[in-house]
Amino acid sequence: MNYNIRRREGWQTGMNMRNIYRKTAKKHGVTVAEVKKGMQAAIDLAYTKTDKSDREKMMQESIPRRSEVPTAGEFVESVAHKLLKEMVKAERG
Repeated sequence: MNYNIRRREGWQTGMNMRNIYRKTAKKHGVTVAEVKKGMQAAIDLAYTKTDKSDREKMMQESIPRRSEVPTAGEFVESVAHKLLKEMVKAERG
């Protein structure tokens, strides 16, 4: 991944998952532990279900991870990087 792309307005090199969890928990009135558990449960379900579309398979295969199912941090960081990369690409025309 090209992490230099993050050096934009408001983006710091390296995401802080702790802040993401805290802000999400506060917004929804739950604990950080509940946020982590919920995010990981959703990711686990998505990666273990058997009736995946080709699009789902392709997206899941594109997420860098250390094991068969990514952690919430791996998933969020990868998706955020892909979105930011697309934003930069769109700005450049």
